[in-house]
Amino acid sequence: MNRSAELFLEAVIKYKSIAIYIPGSPDPDAIASAYAIKIILKYLGIKSNIFAENKLSLPQNQAFIDSLEIPVVFGQNVNPKKYQAYIVPDYQNNRV
Repeated sequence: MNRSAELFLEAVIKYKSIAIYIPGSPDPDAIASAYAIKIILKYLGIKSNIFAENKLSLPQNQAFIDSLEIPVVFGQNVNPKKYQAYIVPDYQNNRV
């Protein structure tokens, strides 16, 4: 296992529930990253949900989510008390 994977595992293994939060309008990279994290957490026995701050801005992004059946909750309805930690996947925004 490489060092990055070891550090990730050390960071998350102590939690039972983690929110995966995508700021702004999610692009395909952020969606894919969030989904990959969710799958890894599930494998580790950690419950997680993916949240996106804003709705999708492009129809092809909705098609991407629909075709892969990626469970994303849109809006700011995150109850932080339900989760022990959070992860923000890398994403691009128009300010970069």
